[in-house]
Amino acid sequence: MAVPRQRLARGRLTLEPGPWYPHDGRGASVQHHWKDVGRYGTLGLDIALSVIVGLVGGQWLDGKLGTGPWLALLGFCFGVAAGFRFLWRALRRANREAERADEEEREERRRYHGRGR
Repeated sequence: MAVPRQRLARGRLTLEPGPWYPHDGRGASVQHHWKDVGRYGTLGLDIALSVIVGLVGGQWLDGKLGTGPWLALLGFCFGVAAGFRFLWRALRRANREAERADEEEREERRRYHGRGR
């Protein structure tokens, strides 16, 4: 098992990049992973809020217009549709990022193996 090596950089103790501490050559590190957690961690909140706003808006319109539960149901459906739109966009973004990472890894492997010839 590899043990992370430590080094002193500008008066601060840091971990050297390696398999235990992800770091690509462009400066992305663990902070990149926390950014992803923040980006995708709010997805549930986005879905829940869109459904709640649609439902409450429909209920408010039902109270103003006296249309019974119909606008509340319509608002709920619009909220669910908006929630699925959030989900769809997040999945597309995640797939693009995964494909980009795979392409970068393939290119790095080509450079590495091409250099050894």
